[in-house]
Order: sequence, then C-alpha cells, then structure tokens
Amino acid sequence: MNHSPLLSIIIPTYKEAGNIKNLVEEILEYCDRDSLEILVVDDNSQDGIDEQIRLLYEQGINITLLQRLENRGLATAVKFGMDRAIGKYLVCMDADLSHPPAVIPKMIQVLEDQRDVEVVVGSRYVDEGGFAGQWNQYRQWNSKISTMLANLVIHDLGVKDPMSGYFCIRQEVYLRAAYIKPIGYKILLELLVKCGCSRVVEVPITFRERAKGESKLNLREQMNYLNHLSRLFDFSHPQWSAALKYLIVNVLGVSLMLLLWLILPDLEGVLVPVSLSYLGVIATNVFFFGRYVHYNADQIEVGFPWISFTLITTAEYIFVLGFAFFVLNNVNMAGLLGLGALGALFRFMLRKLVGHDSRGPGVVNNYQNSFNYSSEEVSCLMCGNQNFTFPYIKTHNWLLECKSCGFRFAKRDVQKEVRSIFGENTKFHEMSREEQKNNFEIYLDEIKKISEFKSLLIIGSDLEVSLGIARENCQEVKALEMNAVRDQTLQEYWKELHSNIEIIIKENKLWKMAKQTQKSLNKL
Repeated sequence: MNHSPLLSIIIPTYKEAGNIKNLVEEILEYCDRDSLEILVVDDNSQDGIDEQIRLLYEQGINITLLQRLENRGLATAVKFGMDRAIGKYLVCMDADLSHPPAVIPKMIQVLEDQRDVEVVVGSRYVDEGGFAGQWNQYRQWNSKISTMLANLVIHDLGVKDPMSGYFCIRQEVYLRAAYIKPIGYKILLELLVKCGCSRVVEVPITFRERAKGESKLNLREQMNYLNHLSRLFDFSHPQWSAALKYLIVNVLGVSLMLLLWLILPDLEGVLVPVSLSYLGVIATNVFFFGRYVHYNADQIEVGFPWISFTLITTAEYIFVLGFAFFVLNNVNMAGLLGLGALGALFRFMLRKLVGHDSRGPGVVNNYQNSFNYSSEEVSCLMCGNQNFTFPYIKTHNWLLECKSCGFRFAKRDVQKEVRSIFGENTKFHEMSREEQKNNFEIYLDEIKKISEFKSLLIIGSDLEVSLGIARENCQEVKALEMNAVRDQTLQEYWKELHSNIEIIIKENKLWKMAKQTQKSLNKL
C-alpha cells in the first residue's frame, strides 16, 4: 500500500456510524484507493463507528479512526485530522452524505492544473451549484447572513460560499497557517484567513440533505460562529478591530443605561438614579469582557485579567458617581449620555494604562509568534523534517518544534532580538562585550522559564561571549564555530569546542542526525 498518498480525506464524525460505510464506498467510486488515505476523527460517539471502521480496514482500505475525548467539536476535529494527514492534498468533508464525493477528482484536477490555486471550495452558490430538496426560510436566511458576515474578513478573496464544509487545500498551504484555533464548526473560514490564502477557486456542488442522524446546527453553534468571527476580525483588521468593538460595547451599554433610567420610578436627587442606571453599562462590559477572556485567553498578556478589569470598573463607577454628585443638578437623558461618554473615555485610559487588553496592532505579533513554520533552510536535527510549529506563543518565537518527531530547538534572529532590547539602530557586532553578554543571558533566562537544562549545544559564530556564560549555566557545553578563523583560536582556549559536527553528534549519541545536521548547517 502507498504510504505517501496523493490525497488525505478528513471526515469529522459524531453519531455518524449509520453513514460512514456508505460514504467511504461512494468515495472509492471516484478515488483511487492506492493514492488515498481516509482519516475519520470521531468525538467519542460510542455508536459503533469503531466496528464500522474495522470492517472497512479489513477490506484493504487505507482508513484510520482517530477518537478524541477532549476539545471536541467539528472544526477542531478537522484540524486534528489535518495535523496527522500526510497527503499532498487535504480534503475536508462531512460524514452525513451531504457532500458529493464525485466532486473530489474535480478539486484535485484544479490544483494539479493551476499551481497558483491554494484552496478549492465545493460551493453551493456558484453557477450549477445548489441544494437537493428544500431548505426552510430559517436555514436560508441563516446561511445568507452568515455568508455576509464572513465576507467582512475575507472580502478580497471573492468567495461566494465561505461557509462550505467541503474543500480541498494543499498541504503546504495548511502547514504555513498562523495559529489555528477555530471555534464552532466553520474551519474553512479559519484557514482562508490564517493561511493567508490569495487564490481560491470554487467548483459547483449540489448540497444533499443528510441521509441519517440529526443536524449539529443549533443556537449554541451560531453563537460560537459570532465569537469565531470576532477572533478572525481581530486577526485580519488589527489596526481598528479593538476600536470598533469598544464603540459597539459602549453604545449597547449606554442604551441599556437609558432603558433602566426610563423604567426606574421617579427618584429624588442625582446619586441614586445614576448609580442604578449606570449598572447597565457595567453589566454590558462584564458580559462582553467575559466572552473576550473566554475566547482570547491565549492573547491576553497579564495573568489575571479579571483583577485588572474589576479595578478599572470600580474606578470608573466611582468616577461617574462622583462627577454626577458634584456637577449635575438633575438627571436627564442628555446628562446620562454625557456620563456614558465620560465613563467610556475614563475606562479606555485606564485599560491602556493597566494593559489587560492585547488587541490592536500587537495582536498580529502574538499570532505570528505561533505560526506553523516551513523552511528549506532549516531541518530538524533528529529526523530531517522541514515543518515546524511554535509551541510557546507570544514571546518565544525562536523556539521551534518539529511537527514530525517533536524535537525542539532554538533558532534565534539575533539582530531582531538586539534591536528589540537595545533599540532599532543597534547592531550586534557594534555592541560592547558587556551588552552582548546581557543579551545572551536574557536568552538563557527565557529558556529556563520553559524548561531546566544541564547540557547545551551552541551552533553559531563569535562564540567568545556565549561560551563563557553557557559554562556558568550548564554542566556540559558543546559548540560549533562557523567562522573558521576564530575556530582555531577558540579551540586553544575552550577545550570543549569542536569544529567537526560529527564529533559532537557522536559524543552525544545522536547518530541518526549526522548527515542531515551537516546539510542544515551548510545552508545557514
């Protein structure tokens, strides 16, 4: 059997045991089984799907069942399967027989014929596409509104059916994706944004009603979709996403404040009606901040966002009440609007001072630090793979993890680090020895925050500074000097320095990586 298939088909399932056999058999009518792998990602259905997959496997079909117990959901299931797929092209389709397998060869043909096409979408909304059967008005309007909202983040691609769950993507395009964290069931939209896709082609499909089982679309999934769009909007429009959301939340908050004021009984004075009605603003901010923390916890810089939020909200409340007590003679709609505006301005200033909100331009850097990474210039020292991920987002964007064997190593951009610490115009070779030592000490301290280490292999040039500090921090230090002139001088002083990488590998019992390591170093 071919273990490097042309095509990997990822099928997320939950309670789909009644459909999977018919779907696989239909797929095999249109796809060559010798160039195909099928990955069924099941969210612990316990409906007998494991037995169905076993019977299909015994027929010689290259099919694998991946069962998950945690982090369940359609979009995360697709990601789970794509992370483990080895095909050149990755197809995502539903298990309920709503997506016609006859379209798969057409998708592959488009990618084979047009090298600049990165994703092919099975579309219901292009010519000759459509639906088999009748959708009710609710589903039709739901689809139209969802598509309209999706185009706020991918308007430049011109995709008519960004909500489709049926698509084919090149593996190399998927591997270059930014930090993938889909919410709900719309993985295509996530990939179009995070992979930075520039060319998408749609092929028509006739969407069929599911054969068995129940639809997974419900109110909860629709709310998840809105939260998903919010995250993608932060990513695609970082310069003004936070400002727009801040405006929306404040408009809603002030509207609720006015509503509370209108339904309150006539109260004497200023303090009581303001204190009661302004709770509408506070409640609105609590609700939206709670959603923000829940879905964006990995993008928040401070460790305890609710503490800073509570302090800011309390200060805002006291400020508004104080202003009302000392300035306003009576409470009316104009006065409440003014208080709402003052409170919003006061809250904005405190938020930026405390820094609990990482949205805005900085969010792009946070996402980029978690990019999957692919390079022909760097290979894994263990297995030679050239696809990596950043296991630690935000600050540790120099630490790579091989997506094949899990080996981790550091690949530093020294000049970038130096500029971030000592200024934009600073160059490493112009720094004093003391400044260079400080830079390397900062680097080692960051590694220690992740994991304690006793041995260190350093590959680079100008090692006079780093070797001395490394000896103070590690029990065993090995190094490779890339500058041949300095190499001879350093070996006389640092006895543990070896210019031959094979000696280092042999002494560390890393035989398998010898050839690939030398190849990687020659490219640096």
